[in-house]
Amino acid sequence: MAVVEMKNMLEEARKGKYAVGAFNCFNIEMVQGIIAAAEEKKYPLILPLAESHIKFSDWELISYIMKNQAKKASVPIALQLDHAKKVETIEKAIEAGFSTVMFDGYELPFEEKIHQTRDIVEMAHRHGVLVEAPLGKIGTVGKEAEAKYDHDAVTDPELVEEFTTKTGVDILAVSVGTIHGRAAGESHLDYDRLQKICDRTNVYISLHGGSGVADDSYRRAIDIGVEKISIFTRVSTAAVNEIANVLENGRMRFPELLVEAKKGVTAEVEHLIDIFSNR
Repeated sequence: MAVVEMKNMLEEARKGKYAVGAFNCFNIEMVQGIIAAAEEKKYPLILPLAESHIKFSDWELISYIMKNQAKKASVPIALQLDHAKKVETIEKAIEAGFSTVMFDGYELPFEEKIHQTRDIVEMAHRHGVLVEAPLGKIGTVGKEAEAKYDHDAVTDPELVEEFTTKTGVDILAVSVGTIHGRAAGESHLDYDRLQKICDRTNVYISLHGGSGVADDSYRRAIDIGVEKISIFTRVSTAAVNEIANVLENGRMRFPELLVEAKKGVTAEVEHLIDIFSNR
């Protein structure tokens, strides 16, 4: 099966009242572990590669692996460049055949954010590539979460229509209580804010920083209108836990550790698929 366009995938999710999972990867074990879960559950999903994760793997190599494994998959797989700030990285992803790019200009002043995002949209759309962009700041565990501008706190529903209309983005990443990484407590979503956001735009809604969200909270967010949920830390932690478990029971060779890590990835993604698909 060829790498698919994300638009059809998200449109089906909207019609079916479920969310497509976007599970970040940066090496072959994560790619294969995620796709194995999708094939087991017969569920379409998104493979995102974050710009910040490219340092863990050569760009040409990891993009080739993602495309190669997606083409071999028995279920639809879309590829996304995630949280990119550099135009040259976005250009590479478009050239490599990624379905979607996310331009992360959340630190920019509002008008400059609109201007730069619109430029990315125009470039990407010429190649049939969708664009995702954030409105509001999604914090990170252990880092200062204070917003530089008022519009970069939680997503302001009053700015949603202006931002989506002027930029032409296809997917809006919103800040409604999630946080990148996984804090000690549970992330509490602002459902009223999310509802107001969904009422003010027809673009697809994406939730990032979802690793600390409870299962029932995911389901409620999907019912309100979220079509895409991005996860990294929760899946990464599952891989680490599997390695820790086998190491506690004696020494193991490095290749075997990678196999166990991949099993952890697959098991966690299967669990999340069951939640996101409302099964």
